[in-house]
Amino acid sequence: MYNRKLYFMKCLAFALMVLIAAFNTSHAQESAREIFERAVEYHNQNSFDEAIAEFSKVIDVDPEYSEAYYNRGLVYAKKGDYEQAIIDFTSAIGIEFDYADAYVARGLMYFFQEDYDKSWADVHKAESFGKTVEPDFIEILKSASGREE
Repeated sequence: MYNRKLYFMKCLAFALMVLIAAFNTSHAQESAREIFERAVEYHNQNSFDEAIAEFSKVIDVDPEYSEAYYNRGLVYAKKGDYEQAIIDFTSAIGIEFDYADAYVARGLMYFFQEDYDKSWADVHKAESFGKTVEPDFIEILKSASGREE
């Protein structure tokens, strides 16, 4: 009889741990979404430092939140920190390989750094995922790089 009670108690404890973990996971995802929305608001208000801090919180809560990396990269780009923007766009791509907008954004950062080979590579990658890259940017990239690809 004692072994049954012990077995039952262990099963109950395990079930409670699973439920708690499930609750914490769904709560964290919900919190990440709420924080993300707040970060977007800061971004829209041009409060860049606050936006970066909030996007960083989203990433702390959910390290696989590719949109948070992408959007934080956009904020860094607006601040002129192209290297950090590239890191964030690369992180977004690492999570979501076919994130065409992240390839375009990273390609633009490479363009600003005058790394035209990498810029072209990202433009082509984005296009391979069906993204239409702004024709004006393509023309400027052609002119700056001296290439037609």
